[in-house]
Amino acid sequence: MNRYLFLIFISFFFITKTTYGLDYKINSNDLTLTGKLTDDYTYDFIEILSDNEIKRIIFDDVWFERESDAIEFSDVIIDFDLDTHIINTCWDACLYAFISGKKRTMEKGSNITFEIVSYEKEFLQDIIDNKDYEYFGGLAEYIIFIDNNTREDIINMLSLFIERKIDPQFVIDLIRNANQKSWTPRRTVLENANVLN
Repeated sequence: MNRYLFLIFISFFFITKTTYGLDYKINSNDLTLTGKLTDDYTYDFIEILSDNEIKRIIFDDVWFERESDAIEFSDVIIDFDLDTHIINTCWDACLYAFISGKKRTMEKGSNITFEIVSYEKEFLQDIIDNKDYEYFGGLAEYIIFIDNNTREDIINMLSLFIERKIDPQFVIDLIRNANQKSWTPRRTVLENANVLN
């Protein structure tokens, strides 16, 4: 009898689910996310937060399909006034969602790894050879689309960093060091830049 009560008690406080390949776990007031996040999860994320007394989001080896998805998640984290925590690695745009936390912490041995990927000549040559740009009307329209998207992504990123009071020098270092290669700043760098607080 006591064993069954214990199992019911554990299942009440510890819920694990998988949705569309994303794993999430609710343990007391923590929501742990693992895997790739896309904008498809935003409504599920809001529903989970609305239905539970979540105080902290834990990112456990999380990455986002697009930067815009991470910015969208960051809006929800700010709106619900949540803390954020990292276990293992917070990959690339995950940083945007992470810095949205009110209190931001990282388990020892974990890290934030960031890389800014630029278009490579071969990728652009394939677009030209396959005439993929015709989807946008023509090559000029495709270039304008990429330029506008890039500007918007940079403005959204910088706005979020400014809002969360991240040291501007860290943002400069992030862009400089993560260009075409992975950059994993040390904990002391993250603390000094107010990424961890």
